[in-house]
Amino acid sequence: MNSKRIDFSSIKNVRLEKSIDLKLNSMITDEIGIHRPISISVVIPTKIDAGKKTRRKELETLTKILEECSRLADLGYIDEIIVVDASIYENGKPDYSILTKVIKTAYLHLKLFRREVDLVASSRAESLHASKGFFNFFVKVVHQFDPLIAKLLETKGVLTKLNIERMPSGKGAALWLSVPLCSGDIICFIDSDIMNFKKEMIISLCNPLIKSISNNSYFKKLFSKAFYKRLTLRYESESKEFVFGGRVTRLFIKPMLKILSSNYPDIFREFDKMNYPLSGENAIFKEVLENLYFPCDYSIELSILYQIIKKYGINSIMQVDLDLFYHIGQSVKGLHNMVSQLSVYLLKLLEENGIILSEDSLNVLVNEYKNECRKWIKKYKRLFYRELQPLSKELRAPIHYSESTERERVEIFSSIFFEAVKSRDYESKILPAWKEFMNQSEYTLLSSLLKYRANQFTYDRLLKVGLVRKP
Repeated sequence: MNSKRIDFSSIKNVRLEKSIDLKLNSMITDEIGIHRPISISVVIPTKIDAGKKTRRKELETLTKILEECSRLADLGYIDEIIVVDASIYENGKPDYSILTKVIKTAYLHLKLFRREVDLVASSRAESLHASKGFFNFFVKVVHQFDPLIAKLLETKGVLTKLNIERMPSGKGAALWLSVPLCSGDIICFIDSDIMNFKKEMIISLCNPLIKSISNNSYFKKLFSKAFYKRLTLRYESESKEFVFGGRVTRLFIKPMLKILSSNYPDIFREFDKMNYPLSGENAIFKEVLENLYFPCDYSIELSILYQIIKKYGINSIMQVDLDLFYHIGQSVKGLHNMVSQLSVYLLKLLEENGIILSEDSLNVLVNEYKNECRKWIKKYKRLFYRELQPLSKELRAPIHYSESTERERVEIFSSIFFEAVKSRDYESKILPAWKEFMNQSEYTLLSSLLKYRANQFTYDRLLKVGLVRKP
């Protein structure tokens, strides 16, 4: 039996030229025994609702991410970019303006995509193919609530099998939908709110997986997961102000997992070794992803991590230090919803493993969590003043930290956890693993049809901005 260990790598050790060579020279063997170069899909889930205070800043950040991705595309490191958007208007209807912005940005900054668009624009035959979805664009945009995708899922019986009427909301549903859309052997997920994003972040996440193939490593890496320190642009503020970020991770999930791993080691033993369990930046082999289920809510990141550890062991994970993130925060209400949904998920894991918490044991667990948080807050205070506050001059913006606010937040989080667990409210929709949900021929057909629709929708956005004309 392999000894349990966890490996780390760092963005600081990335060498661009060596990484490009490694990727371009790495081969895999497909299902019919043919050797071919490994391919990488980058998926960027987004949701920028109309009326949101940070809308302009989020659009600027998404543009920056696409610009950085374009450099990797030109170098041949990434083979596909898919943006899955869930932005809606106040009346609940899909807002396609974000994806229109994505297409304009991609055309301006991505040479390969620009050549493809120019070919479609100059050829009536290619334009006709593209209008039907038969031109495979390097950049594809998809809306989570696209009526034609919903119709396709309904026609192929997917919605009926899931016992739902429409595509669910939530980031987990967006990631689930992206799986059959991707053509890459490796899928790299990048959140769209990283203000200081740089191309080396993608390389840092994908390299461990590529190396595990090229080196035939004994401890093969199937999943790489980012960790970092976060500075959060305050959601509530009109001016540029930052706070010590990662609040749900720092003040809820990490101390809670420390307690749970101590009390219930058979269920949570490896969780306390993860530096950032809720990070949305990761890379994973598609064949692994196709065998995972997807909660639609905020528990998606923790769920994927749990499934990987349970199915493949801690040896299969590489933790990747991406150093420091400046990102766009969400509302206090959003943080509270996240804690509530994560609490329900943790309770479900306990109950699935035969652990039913009495009110007394729940009270003990909450008190242990509060005591653990007191230790973490002391550590975070030292970290803030030593490493984060000095960045204020570089950012030209104040960076706030309040120990009393941290303690108040722990009290609120503990109350949310107690109430969520006590009420046993199981409303989260779980989307099944694609390979368990459909047989291979059904899945292959649906995957092809979804890709056609993604290309067709991308063409429609190009029409909208006048970069192509109807054939």
